[in-house]
Amino acid sequence: MPIVDFNDPAPWDSLRIWRFQVTRAIHADIAVNSPRVPGKSVFDGFPNIPPIHVGFHRFMMMRENRGNVASKMPRSLNITSGDRVLLMGDVYGWVAEALAEAMPSVSWVSSDDTPLTQARNSETETTYLRSRITAAGVTGADVDTVLGKLDDGLPRSRRTVLDEDAADNGSRQRIRNELGGAPTHAITMGMYNFLFDSEAADISARLHDMGTGPVFHVVNPFRKPAHGNPELEPVLNWKHLTEDRVRDTMIRDSDGNTRSLDDEPNIGARSWKALLPNDWIVPHNTYNAHF
Repeated sequence: MPIVDFNDPAPWDSLRIWRFQVTRAIHADIAVNSPRVPGKSVFDGFPNIPPIHVGFHRFMMMRENRGNVASKMPRSLNITSGDRVLLMGDVYGWVAEALAEAMPSVSWVSSDDTPLTQARNSETETTYLRSRITAAGVTGADVDTVLGKLDDGLPRSRRTVLDEDAADNGSRQRIRNELGGAPTHAITMGMYNFLFDSEAADISARLHDMGTGPVFHVVNPFRKPAHGNPELEPVLNWKHLTEDRVRDTMIRDSDGNTRSLDDEPNIGARSWKALLPNDWIVPHNTYNAHF
């Protein structure tokens, strides 16, 4: 069982990744920024309604994928025409969709064996987005106006997302069949911060069994919480990329007791490289691969 069970809809539905600021002049384009990057006022000089917070949402994730991911990841990972790239944990296939638009000469295949992901692939986001918009205080006909800017009413997934875990020869062969051969690159997409060390190592071993190409892991790098605030349980798997340095983050349990992240037996390795010495570690946002 991973640290966060993404077969449970609650973690997905409670995410607050993107913040939309909408003016009362509702027919102007919406402006978007991230709550993790506060500061800039959007629509200066206009009265604003409360911001709309959304989580793992197609409109903004595809903007990120078509921009940052598509422009950086193929170059950093040396992906070229004719390559066969497996993206494990690509959820609704949005990364593969953006990369296929940018590099159609590459075979991009997504796989995610989470039952909830597979069930939601064919669903729309309309109900979810409508609830977030009304929660922000948008009312009346303006709800549909804002909704129309964020949602095209189509299913989340526009590409096939395999329901494969690469755990046995049959699963690995089905992935190869979809790719048109063994992968030249196998990449996990943001999964590892939510897994225990043993689970991460197991998935790495499966991917190495797929073929001779290198294995990459896109991760969110270790960040010490602001002002030394302890992290609340369940703490995610935070590691340095390659440096074997102390992680002096403290964890606070439900009884108020604190302990060090370095003392957690299930996420004991201090760096991803220490845990996965044969793999490339790729920090999210920069996509500069480290071996």
